[in-house]
Amino acid sequence: MSSYAVVNPATGEKVEEYPEITDAELDAAIGKAWDAHVDWGKSSAVADRAAMIQKIADLHIERREELAAIAVKEMGKPMDQALMEVDFCGDIYGYYAERAEEFLADEPIELLAGEGTALIRRTGMGPLIGIMPWNFPYYQIARFAGPNLIVGNTILLKPAPQCPESAAAVQKMMDEVGFPEGAYQTILATNDQIADAIADPRVRGVRLKRNAGQHPAMHAGLSRALGEVIVTMDGDLQNLPEDIPALVAAVETGSDVASGRRAARHDSWGRTLPSRLINGMLRRFTGVAISDFGCAFNAYRREAVVPMLGAIGRQKFTKALVLSGGATVTEVDVGHAPRAGSSRYSPFRLMRLSLHVLAGFWPQPIQWVGVVLGTLCTLAAVALGIYGVVYWVGEGDFPGPLLLGALVVAVLGVQGFVLALVGEYLGRIQRVVEHRPLYLIDRELP
Repeated sequence: MSSYAVVNPATGEKVEEYPEITDAELDAAIGKAWDAHVDWGKSSAVADRAAMIQKIADLHIERREELAAIAVKEMGKPMDQALMEVDFCGDIYGYYAERAEEFLADEPIELLAGEGTALIRRTGMGPLIGIMPWNFPYYQIARFAGPNLIVGNTILLKPAPQCPESAAAVQKMMDEVGFPEGAYQTILATNDQIADAIADPRVRGVRLKRNAGQHPAMHAGLSRALGEVIVTMDGDLQNLPEDIPALVAAVETGSDVASGRRAARHDSWGRTLPSRLINGMLRRFTGVAISDFGCAFNAYRREAVVPMLGAIGRQKFTKALVLSGGATVTEVDVGHAPRAGSSRYSPFRLMRLSLHVLAGFWPQPIQWVGVVLGTLCTLAAVALGIYGVVYWVGEGDFPGPLLLGALVVAVLGVQGFVLALVGEYLGRIQRVVEHRPLYLIDRELP
């Protein structure tokens, strides 16, 4: 039974079912997408691709009632909201079509020394997979497919299981405006098939259903990277691509990790001060004396990353996780450009990040608190008890309140040791949940 079906949202009745793609068909679709990128994406003019996207914008407006009715049928969206979504998509496609040549124009670079010219040229990478959610079936496609088709990338689009007809309607428009075979394809694939497709070297990028955060995205990339040396960098445009060769060279000369160190960091004190605290905590808990755990611009030897993939994504600070397993590290100074726009790291968020470090890298913190509390309270109870007994014998007066206080403190001591036991159990559960390996083998002796 296929997972792709239109179900009446009011009654739950299955209206129509659509067959899933076969493995052979999926492989053929990826091949067509790659061929279209090579034959069309690399050679066609930006203006020609933009003109086709403008036609897509016009068709959304022309067929707004038809497209909105499909969304209402598939997901129960009110008609006025469906119409607003379709109109908005027309605006999105039109926006990128109108500004395509401006956005993709060559950008000259000023040379610091020597003769010649240099420029930045933005071109397509190849086939991209889009995994779409159900709630905005047209909007999510527009913001993904529109700009990427203009760049010259080709699209493999997996719609939400309950939205096959809206995806088919978009496919029909893409075909009508003249996109070549393989440039835009709708694939009714299973999740397992998508996992295999992502691992295919012909697929160059994946768009997730939503922004799951930096660390899950890091896991998604690291787990699917095929090279022996993997470079990670942040998406805020503060890392400088020209530093990549230095990071790769540090790994190729023998280190497992080339750790980027922001030599001249362009951030406010509100970020740098908490960062120093967090770096100090991580140095203490991991035993690795590097200065910048928070820099996401690093290079990793693949074999150092693979054992920690079970924990990466569930745990923040990927670099600290890899290094905590015993990986060797070399620090490399990297550039750091000023941030465009404001940072989302508020003091409250930085405080939560500090708590995450404590919970993730300090073994059994509750256990330690319990042991200290239990030990102190037990010693205090014994001292109070001895003093009370001596006072009772020496003075002949029973110190009831004093001995009662000693009993209360003794009970607190017992609770402390129980807390330590709970902390031990929680620590064991955490290790299992995070899939963090107990040990890593460096080499086996003959």
